[in-house]
Amino acid sequence: MEFTEKIGSLYLTNEQANGPIFKLTFDNLPENYKVPLKLGLFGLKKNAIYYVRLEIFNEDNQAQINDSSIKINTNDIEVSDSNSFNSETFSSLFGISSAALNVNKGSYKVKITLLSNDSTTLDCAYTYFYATA
Repeated sequence: MEFTEKIGSLYLTNEQANGPIFKLTFDNLPENYKVPLKLGLFGLKKNAIYYVRLEIFNEDNQAQINDSSIKINTNDIEVSDSNSFNSETFSSLFGISSAALNVNKGSYKVKITLLSNDSTTLDCAYTYFYATA
């Protein structure tokens, strides 16, 4: 099995954090907040177009965000030698944000789906966070 066109990592981040965060603390809730994420994509094909669909669910598993897909054109990505596997595939880390989410106290699930240009699902991944005031 060839591991290409996969989600290698997914986590929440912010300007103060060097790595993943799992708890968001706000002064007041509810709060409208654009959830910042880091997305690592593994084995992307050069000269290809992908879409990333972002969904966020509350504790009752009700969709709170179902963003339209984010387009990734690999021709627009400058690939360093350290991220290039061969002449056809590479990996890259992306920063993305959700639309404004009405955050209340509780746990949330973030689902990312990687789609091909013809809307075939290539991979999906989840991460979670807790919001409090």
